[in-house]
Amino acid sequence: MNKTTNGSNPTRQMRSRGNKVVLPKGASPQQIGKRGKLMSGVKHKRQHSPGNGFVVTELDHEVPAKIKKKLPPSKQKNKEDSKTNPEILKDPNSSDSSQSEEEPQASSETVEFRQIEAKVFEVRVSRRQQLNLHGRVQATLLQGEASVLGWPLAPDTPVSVFSSRGLSLVGFEVQPGTVLRLQKFDSHLDDCLRRLCTSVGLFGASKDRSGGHKPAASARILAERSLDCRFLSEQSSEKVITIDKTWRTLVKRLKFDAKLPRFQGCFKVIMAGGKDVGKSTFLRILANTLLSEQPEEERGVFVLDCDPGQSEFTPPGCVSLVKVTEPLLGPSFANQKRPVRSYFLGQVDVKRCLTEYNRAVQRLMSAYAELGQGKPLLVNTMGFNSDIGVDIMVNIVRLCMEDCLTTVVNIQSSSADRNYPEGTFHLGNNCRVLDLPSLSGKTSVSDSHQRGMPPSTLREVSLLSYLSPLMRAPNFSILQTAPYVIRLGHLVLGVSHEYVHPNLIFKALLGSLVALCRINKNDPHILNPKGGNLLFSPKVVAKPVPTLPCFGYGIVCGIDLAAGQLYLQTPEADDQLRDVNCLLMGAVQLPQVVRTTGVQGSVPYVCQESGLTTSAPVKLGFRPIASLFDKRAAS
Repeated sequence: MNKTTNGSNPTRQMRSRGNKVVLPKGASPQQIGKRGKLMSGVKHKRQHSPGNGFVVTELDHEVPAKIKKKLPPSKQKNKEDSKTNPEILKDPNSSDSSQSEEEPQASSETVEFRQIEAKVFEVRVSRRQQLNLHGRVQATLLQGEASVLGWPLAPDTPVSVFSSRGLSLVGFEVQPGTVLRLQKFDSHLDDCLRRLCTSVGLFGASKDRSGGHKPAASARILAERSLDCRFLSEQSSEKVITIDKTWRTLVKRLKFDAKLPRFQGCFKVIMAGGKDVGKSTFLRILANTLLSEQPEEERGVFVLDCDPGQSEFTPPGCVSLVKVTEPLLGPSFANQKRPVRSYFLGQVDVKRCLTEYNRAVQRLMSAYAELGQGKPLLVNTMGFNSDIGVDIMVNIVRLCMEDCLTTVVNIQSSSADRNYPEGTFHLGNNCRVLDLPSLSGKTSVSDSHQRGMPPSTLREVSLLSYLSPLMRAPNFSILQTAPYVIRLGHLVLGVSHEYVHPNLIFKALLGSLVALCRINKNDPHILNPKGGNLLFSPKVVAKPVPTLPCFGYGIVCGIDLAAGQLYLQTPEADDQLRDVNCLLMGAVQLPQVVRTTGVQGSVPYVCQESGLTTSAPVKLGFRPIASLFDKRAAS
């Protein structure tokens, strides 16, 4: 390694003096010491930190012209000769006195942060790249072009971006010369989730935040401290959403197809695939792309959410039809919306309610035909790609392709057990199948599982997001919210997933999460109380509970038998409660943190431990009848 004139290592000199280095084209960071050229550019210590948001920029020429002019004529000649004649090598014993010269510094950082106000920063990007985010910010485009999950940012129009742990992180796709203004995002939902989801850690704060009074080493670190987030580079080891060329091509194709005359008034796309292949991610990208092509006053994309376990816009336990009019720039808990039509199942495992599930999906398809107004329909499905899950998927496709051509985007994983069997979607001329490789194949399954959250935790976060309007600062307790008072004689009560004796229905519902439903007063499933005493034997829905329209969820916080009143807390507005006359309890349980937050001491009948085997729902396996007959015949 070449030495400077004072005999010190040039790499150490750069660290101590804070000089900057740019690599000539074809060079690597490890060759800095061998070349020994102190040129302007990215700091040397940042070249070995790919997660800090900066990358090394290569020059298009071997040596800058300014530096070449400063070299002695003899050395310029030797350098030119070495290019034309490979046999001419530099004398290893010769010293290069030009290494100790200070070169003019020019900024070559690809991402530059500049503080505008206390919690407001401008970010300037000098090359095309993706600026990944772990946290939540409010972004405004000031100059250039940028997009998030397929949604192009409009100039001077702020958007809120959520990028949380447990799911793939979201990033800004920016073009050269783009300037973004980022400011701290403060909302009640954000404060509520930070308080109630402390064990989950949805949003990552800056790693250097613990420094306290320690000054920030760079503007980037200061931005992370002020905005309470982290910025990751494209080379980061975190699980991030990086849209490749194949996904972009398919999205452009579908965007073009939506404008064709044969798809006008009936454009349907079904997202199919196993678990964790990217169905929800592709749904958001396609929805944002279609919305961006529509006039602002006519924007609208309908989404048929057929996944009761991992719902995109509603709490778990129901299937719904939602009209999306705004971009989806975050995970499902940040996109809670009031559905156009919703049906309560009471289960997250459809194997327990197959008849009710198929009936609900069929009714939602009829609702779209009535209310769709010619808008595109995107169908979000489950990752149930084996056994009876294949039959459920085929039934959904057949319902969609009854009236028009339906496109099935079959997202395929590198793991065969996450894909549907070959030929599943060969259902006729009205079904078009487009295969798409999964983006999750670029991240190992072990890393994805390690950074992700289990489905039960994601369901709890979704419920907390839905119930957040009931929880007010500073202690975020539901006890501070005034409940609705409902006469017991106007209600029909029930439990959908278990059998409960009518005399014990009050004890089952007290303190539980219930669905706000509507049932026909003459429905044959209603059991009237014996003797007409509604206080002790109310109207009860007998099993099997019919498929009922759902208007939201609520918490039964009290029952006054003497007054004949029930106290209900719900984030739904008054207009949603006018048609509610039935409260149903399902398998979706209220998170324990809702009962314990803001309460001093222990809470009666609430177990503080988690992961108890007796508290988990029983899992039922599916065994095809044909296989049972085969075994009997073989014996």
